[in-house]
Amino acid sequence: HATRMASVKHRVKMALAYPLLLAICAVSVILYQLLYIVPVFADIFLEMEAQLPAPTQFLLVVSDVLRHHWSVVLIGAALIALALVAVYILLKRQAEGRRFLDRCTLYFPGIGMAYQGVVQARFCRIFALLLGARVPLIDALLLSGTASGSAVLEKAVSHASDVVAQGGRLVDGLRESHFFGQSFYWLLGTAEERGQVEYALNNLAESAERTVRTREQLLGSVITPALTIFLGLIIGFMVVALYVPIFTLGDQLGVN
Repeated sequence: HATRMASVKHRVKMALAYPLLLAICAVSVILYQLLYIVPVFADIFLEMEAQLPAPTQFLLVVSDVLRHHWSVVLIGAALIALALVAVYILLKRQAEGRRFLDRCTLYFPGIGMAYQGVVQARFCRIFALLLGARVPLIDALLLSGTASGSAVLEKAVSHASDVVAQGGRLVDGLRESHFFGQSFYWLLGTAEERGQVEYALNNLAESAERTVRTREQLLGSVITPALTIFLGLIIGFMVVALYVPIFTLGDQLGVN
């Protein structure tokens, strides 16, 4: 089970590796242009004493700040990073804070779907293993929720255990969480009626793992083009902002 879960995590990380590398390259290219290319045009515009459009002025200001006030920018970025880390640690120490972070991950575009699949697969697989080891249902349910790694699912499982302790059905307790899909509840409810919960959980775990593989492929095929388009737009904006004043000045000289 541990090997299988590690493999799922590894595949998700590998799916995000190339987009992350592309993002780093994009930031590097943009910084290079701001630090070395834009200043050349800034000197040209200064000599021409041309009236610059707003996008060009904005670009020159950003370049000037990065070149002459880099220490302030670096310190500010470091302070923001430290503040974010402090907030993250503070939230991780509180139950509600952990659930907030978990919800942010679950509903984050693209990554949230893959993360939810990993959590579901882990929960179902551990739950099936504990039931196979003859662990009491409520204890197995609570342990599986804790081991799932999701604070949101852990709270939902805690509520489901109360429903089961009061004589309710397992599927009814989990359905109130709205964490799983309708097919999950249908299959688990049918298995519960037939006394085949362990078998159904293993099937659901395998289904969730297949879903993760599909979503990681989709993630890689969507994020990479999106980052490429974003990089193209940024560089295109910079090129247009730098060359439009030159063309405008050429037209003015032609008229004169």
